[in-house]
Amino acid sequence: MLHFYLWLYLLQFKPHLTPANNLIELLNHWDSGWYTKIIQNSYVIEQSRAFFPLYPTLVKLIDFQFNPLSAAVTGTIFSSVLFFSFLYYIRNLGIKDNDLPVWLYPKNLLCFLFFILSPGSYIFHTHHTESLFLFLSYLALYFSYKKKFLWATIFAGLCSITKNQGVLLAIAVAILLCQNESNLFQKLKKFIISGIISGSFFISYLLYQY
Repeated sequence: MLHFYLWLYLLQFKPHLTPANNLIELLNHWDSGWYTKIIQNSYVIEQSRAFFPLYPTLVKLIDFQFNPLSAAVTGTIFSSVLFFSFLYYIRNLGIKDNDLPVWLYPKNLLCFLFFILSPGSYIFHTHHTESLFLFLSYLALYFSYKKKFLWATIFAGLCSITKNQGVLLAIAVAILLCQNESNLFQKLKKFIISGIISGSFFISYLLYQY
């Protein structure tokens, strides 16, 4: 609600603060505008190929069900629901599993407060990939910690077609999974298989563009 009021404030004094004339234009600023173009026209514009396909594909599927909503509005609602779902999921996870390490579940609840109210947290409930990437990357790391090999690699693969940082996360997940093995050969084998599974998601995007 705080960010929503700030958006209204920006629109009220737009001659000085923003070129946007309405809420839709405001929500289409920054990378949001590129995701809207991908949703509307696929990857016709060459520069749009820098933005990975999972998020715009999901928003397009949702937007198709609720026409004539703007893609930016649909994306904003989708990201907001994902963000609240993430908070709900991680809160329940912390209650059910008290043995989670601090890098998976902060013991101090003020961490969540600062996380939600940080200046950049608007990105989690606007037309951007951050909420989707946050949830998927957390699941990839969580299942790595729980030694759930297949789930960890699948979520890592989904991360790799959400943001380019997902490729680095997939490597990190493969390294985490290797730590479960004591034998060097088994470590290497698990690392390669993990790379093949998660890498197949990323490669599919490159093949599509090719």
